[in-house]
Amino acid sequence: KVLKPEAVRTVQDFIQQTPLIRGLVNIPVQLDVICFSWDSLPMDGPTITVTGLYQLMVRKLWCKDAMRLRKTAGGMDLTPRQISKLAPEDIDELMATELQHLGYLAFNGMKNNHQIEFDEKALLGALGDLREYRATVKIGLLPPQLLEMMKQTSFLHTSDADLDASKSGSQQAWYFLHLTFQEYFAATWIARHLQAKQPHPSAGVMTVEQAKAFVQEHKYNPQYEIVWWMVAGLLDGEASEEFFDVLQGSPRDLIGGRHQQILASCLNEARARLDATVVTRLDAELMKWLHFEIQTCHSEGDRSMLGCQASFPEALLVENLASVCSWKTILAQTLESRSTLSESAIQYLIGGLKDESAYVRASAASALDNQSTLSESAIQPLIRALKDEDADVRRSAASALDKQSTLSESAIQSLISALEGEDAHVRASAASALSKQSTLSESVIQSLIGALKDEDARVRYSAASALGKQSTLSESPIQSLISALKDENPDVRYSVASVFDNESTLSESVIQSLIGALKDEDARVRYSAASTLHGQSTLSESAIQSLMGALKDEDAYVKRSAASALGKQSTLSESAIQSLIGALKDEDADVRESAASALDKQSTLSES
Repeated sequence: KVLKPEAVRTVQDFIQQTPLIRGLVNIPVQLDVICFSWDSLPMDGPTITVTGLYQLMVRKLWCKDAMRLRKTAGGMDLTPRQISKLAPEDIDELMATELQHLGYLAFNGMKNNHQIEFDEKALLGALGDLREYRATVKIGLLPPQLLEMMKQTSFLHTSDADLDASKSGSQQAWYFLHLTFQEYFAATWIARHLQAKQPHPSAGVMTVEQAKAFVQEHKYNPQYEIVWWMVAGLLDGEASEEFFDVLQGSPRDLIGGRHQQILASCLNEARARLDATVVTRLDAELMKWLHFEIQTCHSEGDRSMLGCQASFPEALLVENLASVCSWKTILAQTLESRSTLSESAIQYLIGGLKDESAYVRASAASALDNQSTLSESAIQPLIRALKDEDADVRRSAASALDKQSTLSESAIQSLISALEGEDAHVRASAASALSKQSTLSESVIQSLIGALKDEDARVRYSAASALGKQSTLSESPIQSLISALKDENPDVRYSVASVFDNESTLSESVIQSLIGALKDEDARVRYSAASTLHGQSTLSESAIQSLMGALKDEDAYVKRSAASALGKQSTLSESAIQSLIGALKDEDADVRESAASALDKQSTLSES
């Protein structure tokens, strides 16, 4: 599924803000399912929740399954067009049989020591448990028929190995598409029973009271954590309020904070579906714990562990940040731990850059340091903070600017000025920030050339890195970089040698400098020099001689790069070939392989 360009950023933001989804998209098929479903999300509606996204993904896949299972209405097969126009509740009704059976299978697996693998016997057993349900809704299918139907859904998969024709159906192991889908279907089963006003068709398996007792017993079990999120997101009205009453009831974790973590996560999923008075009451519960945590913070760097949770309402943190002066540092450091911040939180942190307390200003700048994309309205205060009287504030502001991939011309000019400041840490961060910019003006390049002579090695390193990001360099910066290849600091020399690796064609003066770097005392510099020479298809005899010498280097990476560089030459002398033949006996397998590859590229080799 290819998303429209304007949707890509929205998807990326949602993934970044949702730890559960970040883990999910590491598997390509899951990312594909999210992208497949994304264009159906109501972008002008309430905040997207994890439960809402899974509901949407499941319904989109149900539509595909409805065609595969040849679903009918009024005795006629439904067409793809008709299915695509079905309302969400109609899709749920159309696939009610599959939803009910998958829900029970998922729940039963979770209850059975969190079983994730099901053989045919387990599948048939789960279907058999629901005989009462099948009789009530008059499905008219026997368990073996239901089994084949369930296997055709998008949500049960078997491994390629289990599809071996030699294996019987009873030997195959079946899994949900992903553990989170099993958790979602288990949540639908529990929510269905909690929501029921009348005895449910499957009440013989679990009554409403039994469902509540199950929640009560397992609410702090981490293996059910995501299930409770999704139950909260699925319930409506009175059933939703009763679910939170069960969470708030005994047994209650009063010490460890586990209760507040579960409450915040579930409230995050259900907030838009709950009555405002209930939300206010639950927020007050979270605020009470937040206040307690903050009052126990006594050391510099302390933060609210509850507030650090992505599910904890950011608005509650911002509200306290704006109202309680003595808590500003703690709350700013708490916001720093959150991977993404809303615009309102960022604006409050910007205000914190003007606070009379240096601790607050530094904490606010440090919190902004974690945001990779800041608006110009946030960047300008950070630029002003580069001149703050407090070193920690200046350094945090410079570090925050270093995270930005695109800066305005005025911001770049401020960074150039910072290159001449007294604080070496700020100068290094300024140079590093400039290295993120793909195209720099000649005046900026000249400032970076000057920074190559800075007394601080970190500044020189970052300046060399910044110059290396430029696609084309004039002779002046190249000569300065050549001089920096003799820097006293090995990190700087390594950074400079790496810079030339980006150039497709090198002048003879650069090549001679790299030849000299092949004898550097630092292995990284020697490796980088050899690697850079590898990019040149035609080298002088002196360069080839130096690479031959590098084949005997004590570092395997250097030898490997030297062999590869020699392999790029269309014709090698007999002595160079003999050196490569000698490398075929190297103790390192990768060196031997690189030498063999280099020899293989020579059109003519002697019998020796």
